[in-house]
Amino acid sequence: DNIYFSDSGNGIVRKLSNETGIVTNVVGTGINGFGEENVLALSTPINYPTGIILDERSNLLFISELFGGRVKLVNLTNNIIKNYIGSLSG
Repeated sequence: DNIYFSDSGNGIVRKLSNETGIVTNVVGTGINGFGEENVLALSTPINYPTGIILDERSNLLFISELFGGRVKLVNLTNNIIKNYIGSLSG
């Protein structure tokens, strides 16, 4: 299985491929901040991502933000991110 982990200081969630051993960015722009929703996960900031839960069955990634007061939801099938819990303004 792939391993997903947060790089909070850089505002990114990364994936370590079990198959290739390559680490790729899956969420965030590399700048912490309040991002948009219903856009590609790599095209908008995320605010200090910390906790991560992967629902492999549904192919969904839930990410808590340390300073954003939100839980973000990324559909890994289409890479669209949206707010799951919390407001756009934090």
